[in-house]
Amino acid sequence: MDNVSHTVWLLVITIGKKKKREDIMEKRREGFTLVELLVVIAIIALLMAILIPSLSRAREAAKSAVCKSHIQQLLVAASLWSADHDDYVVAGMWDVPAKYTGDGSVGGEAQTAISNGVSLEKYTSSRDTAKRGLYYCPSIAKFGSNFFYSLPDVSMNISGRDSGITATTSYGVNSFAVMYTGTTDYLGNAGTTGTGNGGAYDDWGPDDTYMLKHGKSRLAEIRNASRKVYFSDFSYIIIYDWMFNPLKVCYRKKGSTDMSANAYGFVDNFANLPSSGELEIVQARWHGGVNKSTGYGYGNIGWFDGSVSTDPKEFDDPKATTTGGFGKSVTSYAWQPFFYGR
Repeated sequence: MDNVSHTVWLLVITIGKKKKREDIMEKRREGFTLVELLVVIAIIALLMAILIPSLSRAREAAKSAVCKSHIQQLLVAASLWSADHDDYVVAGMWDVPAKYTGDGSVGGEAQTAISNGVSLEKYTSSRDTAKRGLYYCPSIAKFGSNFFYSLPDVSMNISGRDSGITATTSYGVNSFAVMYTGTTDYLGNAGTTGTGNGGAYDDWGPDDTYMLKHGKSRLAEIRNASRKVYFSDFSYIIIYDWMFNPLKVCYRKKGSTDMSANAYGFVDNFANLPSSGELEIVQARWHGGVNKSTGYGYGNIGWFDGSVSTDPKEFDDPKATTTGGFGKSVTSYAWQPFFYGR
């Protein structure tokens, strides 16, 4: 082999080896090094940390929108009900079913209420025993089954289609428009006590009318309707003043069937709850970012003018106003006029 041929041959071999090394290096470059992999993982974790809270807020906002839609439908149903009942606001047992099976399993008061046609089911095509139905706010799933009230003599322990199902109502009606509340703290009509008139409770009115037939007030009597609460997020069907305070945590003994004011207590935060006995918390204002010390976020409200919104900023105002006159001093908070007062 001459020198030229030998040189060409060596060059071909050299180029081949170089190409082979380059191919090997290229293949190596196709994979990740450990450092590169850790960097990618760190970036993904950072993106998840940024996106997950945003996704959670978006999911909660969607649930709140559904809740507002439910309240809007309740307002429409209540308005239609009032048109058929001489303009009265709904009765305390507005959530009872339209029918019962007639086997005697329904509490006596509920049977009377059903017979009187107080149910909104005719106007909503839903009932409080329908899981994830109109009376159910999707945001309350976080509380589990302990959220829902269960009073056999008041709520419906009905056989047949609703056998064994606990009422799932997560909206309450403003008691100051519906029930007897005295002579000053009310909306519309002042109402009449049930004492001595066959009423089971004083606030149920004569012959239990306000609970089992119709509310004490008429819609036309509600002044400043755009600023007065009709329905709102709540863990009971009626928003009583001894159950609700947007500035304090309300509680009662777990499993109690006592619905009177004596059964409930208020503290400033969870840390001050009594340490003895198992307690249940009265839930309200559960949307959005919830304060860890009180459990309150914001609530959705249906107003007497038919509109729906979140609760006003006054609900979070802790300042008290004291007024006096005729030898009396009265302390009030900015949220209270949205529930009662002429």
